[in-house]
Amino acid sequence: MWVTVILLRMRRFLTVLAAAGLSVILSSCAGVAEPAAEPTGSPSPTSTPMIEATPTPDASEVAAEIVVAGDRIVVIALDGSELDTANFFTDRDLLVETLTDALGAEPTVTTRPVGNETRAGLIHDWNGLSLFLADGDWGQLVADITRLEVTAATVNGIAIRTNEGIQVGTLVSDLDPSIVVEPITDGSILRLGAETVGTGSDLGEGGDSAFLLIASVAAFTDATAVNRMFAPATNWGV
Repeated sequence: MWVTVILLRMRRFLTVLAAAGLSVILSSCAGVAEPAAEPTGSPSPTSTPMIEATPTPDASEVAAEIVVAGDRIVVIALDGSELDTANFFTDRDLLVETLTDALGAEPTVTTRPVGNETRAGLIHDWNGLSLFLADGDWGQLVADITRLEVTAATVNGIAIRTNEGIQVGTLVSDLDPSIVVEPITDGSILRLGAETVGTGSDLGEGGDSAFLLIASVAAFTDATAVNRMFAPATNWGV
């Protein structure tokens, strides 16, 4: 009898023990977290910033040439139209601005002191083209207060030529004799593109109104080609 009681108690103990172990195992399994699910939505696209295109300049607004005449400069645009102009006699205050805009660069400015038969003033230089403006206030037709000098065929990519198409470097053999206004001395200096800018009476009282004041472009040549030009070259004294 005692044996039976002991066996029953042992069976009951083992049943309780097994149930407790199963409970521990189940609770342990319940504490394990399942891995997070991968997001199913597509990522938002990254917006690309818009880059504004640089507008192409109009051909009528871009300088291509500077034409030097006896009394003025004329800036010609890429499309062949006249872009700007300034007169050596009446627009002296506009000359530097006009050249700076056309050449796209500020000039180097130096002072020229007064010398033997030369006036003091400022030289504005663009390395191949320079402009001298005398100091002080002068009469409109006083000679040698303004001088544009050209020593290169192009400056900053802008062609420099006369009305006749002559540039520094033009061969003497290519010069058409009919365009030469006046050969000077031995022919090494030519006057081109003459323009009447007044009469003798404009120089002062008692002047001869029949005498025409002429401004032209002076072209200097060596044995083979034009090597320098300046304007205005005048036919009257100071």
